[in-house]
Amino acid sequence: MGLLDDLTPGPRTYPCKIRTICETLDVDDAIILNAAAMNPEWSILGLTTALGKKGILIAPSVVKKHREKACSCWKI
Repeated sequence: MGLLDDLTPGPRTYPCKIRTICETLDVDDAIILNAAAMNPEWSILGLTTALGKKGILIAPSVVKKHREKACSCWKI
């Protein structure tokens, strides 16, 4: 048997920065972040600015994609 005989691709994962950040937070903070990302009362720029002040850097396009359910979170 050769070294690479069992070489096969692993399952494909589609990252979402919001989900990735939530996985690093405690449960309560993850719930707050996910709720804020989906809350239309937060402007996208306002949310990304507020998160940046807390040390969480995230692009407005990521929040927009998550909010529109166009990221991988909604395909899992």
